[in-house]
Amino acid sequence: LLWHQSVLQFIAAASQLGVGVREVPIETGPFLTVARNKILDKMLQHEDEYLLMTDTDIVFRPEHVSLLLEADAAIAGAHYLTAATGEPPRASALVLREAAGEDAEGNAVDPTYEPVSLPELPDPPDPEEFLGEDDGPAWQAAVEMYRAELAEPEYAPRKVAAVGCGLMLIKREVCVAMAEKYDHPFEYIGSTGEDVIFCLRAATLGFDTMLVPQAFVGHIKSVVL
Repeated sequence: LLWHQSVLQFIAAASQLGVGVREVPIETGPFLTVARNKILDKMLQHEDEYLLMTDTDIVFRPEHVSLLLEADAAIAGAHYLTAATGEPPRASALVLREAAGEDAEGNAVDPTYEPVSLPELPDPPDPEEFLGEDDGPAWQAAVEMYRAELAEPEYAPRKVAAVGCGLMLIKREVCVAMAEKYDHPFEYIGSTGEDVIFCLRAATLGFDTMLVPQAFVGHIKSVVL
């Protein structure tokens, strides 16, 4: 329900801005990578400028998508948390920990990655604290203060190795290049997720992936992370 509300709010906001939205719902079952590749293929059947991936366990607002657009990146991803069973939450975006190389015996060693480390984002103002008839100016001031805090350099979009597909915006040129190079651009390899593989493959084709920390969205698990 929360995800459906997010999507409907985004479509309504996009309509008001004169931006067209084409929905490509896919039933995945256990085959998530198949669904992602089908979505990419369907997008390329049209002249759409962007592909916005969003998972049904993500809670987002229209302004989060606007922030991804403003980043003007080949691949832009929202910031959200994920957690394996019995482990503390961690960021879904990854940065390079150690580059590929050789071990002491001369054997090739693959690069390794780790979750990005970010400063804690400031809490947005609570609308319920500004419900009085004369609270309009106070609410606007609180919103402006929050935006000013988010404009600090540590919250600026940054280049990363990979972002999660929970809320990912991909430019058309990336989709075209990936479809030409790979039969299955999204592919789960070993223990590495399909969204990470997609970003790493895109990097080999010259496309950067940017994390947008200001777009901090909710990830629905037993609680909303």
